[in-house]
Amino acid sequence: MFAQKIVYIVSRFPMLTETFILREIEEVKHRGIEVEIFSLRNVKLNETTHLGSHELIKNTWYFPFFLSFRIWKAVFFYLTTRPWCTIEIFAKIIRTHFMNPIFLLKTLAIFPKALTISRLLKDMKAIKIHAHWATLPTTVAWIISKLNGCGFTFTGHAWDIFQVDNMLEDKILAADKVITCTNFNRKYLVEKYPNINSDKVAVVYHGLDFSQFTPCVKEEESTFTILSIGRLNEKKGFHYLLEACHVLRQSEIPFRCQIIYVDGHFKKEIFQLYHNLKLEDCVQFIPEMPQEELNKYYKSADCFVLPCVVTENGNRDGIPNVIIEALAMKLPVVTTFVSGLPEVIKDGQNGLLVQPGNAKDVASAIERLYRDKKLREMLGEAGREKVYQQFEISATVDRLLKHIL
Repeated sequence: MFAQKIVYIVSRFPMLTETFILREIEEVKHRGIEVEIFSLRNVKLNETTHLGSHELIKNTWYFPFFLSFRIWKAVFFYLTTRPWCTIEIFAKIIRTHFMNPIFLLKTLAIFPKALTISRLLKDMKAIKIHAHWATLPTTVAWIISKLNGCGFTFTGHAWDIFQVDNMLEDKILAADKVITCTNFNRKYLVEKYPNINSDKVAVVYHGLDFSQFTPCVKEEESTFTILSIGRLNEKKGFHYLLEACHVLRQSEIPFRCQIIYVDGHFKKEIFQLYHNLKLEDCVQFIPEMPQEELNKYYKSADCFVLPCVVTENGNRDGIPNVIIEALAMKLPVVTTFVSGLPEVIKDGQNGLLVQPGNAKDVASAIERLYRDKKLREMLGEAGREKVYQQFEISATVDRLLKHIL
């Protein structure tokens, strides 16, 4: 018999790039806690997913946007039983988002779904509502809280707290607890919103199941293998990695760079630079894949590089999960002094940090690793030990449940 139920509200489940949510939910279920997942968007047909997600899909709710009797039944229910509250919520959304029409339309599109989820949860007992991402999923949790008079918690990660969201302060004030995944994020939120109680914002790192990340002794090869993984967005800094590869090739270092990617808004610029620099002979772009296949690339790589940057609109990463995975696989990591990265990478101790936006520094750090095998081994050992101390899944979920239960 389950003692507790946690309702997760997410943008879309499952997503190949959100293994941290999948791992968290799996670990919560291992504690004997019942989980219901509400996905605001449906999964795509024939979409590649991780093995663990198939079982959780059975506990996931999906809804059409408008053409559903259940949707309009829920809208009618709240318009008749909580008319003023429903209208007040709707007016608040209009008032706070009218200067951002795209975000307003997205919020209005999920409003009927929010009422539907709220109606489904109304009669459930002993539930906790937790949203992942401070944007639309947390807006839905906030709406449910207003309509049903219940509490909620949410986790904010990176882009979702750095982008403009005029309701974010309201959501923080209304939440029982706010979780974020770096100390940098916590400091940012507390300083940006001085009206909130700083004790309400807690840091819980994304957890990693270390049994799934077993490093191996790599056979010595003449070609040095650089690995990078991520969505083709500007903040990942792939354009600086490509420029660094151009510098390395001019230095006649025998290397290959494998970039495992997910399509993003910066894809056109990345591939244009790739062709302009004529890197086809040394850089390979590989489409996204499930975790079990990804681990093969970790095992064959000599180092991992992700030169993150802060974009002009302030967008940035927190601590990319692929960096934690690479460290767990004892790969020496090259990254930048951006956001929460210095919380896990100590320059020269368990990885190498360079200033963001400097391809020559990235190239120099890679060349340093290429020429010093003992340094690679030392950084790899220290890196795995560091992330085991901070990111082991059972410990991170222990901390999470203390805040949301």
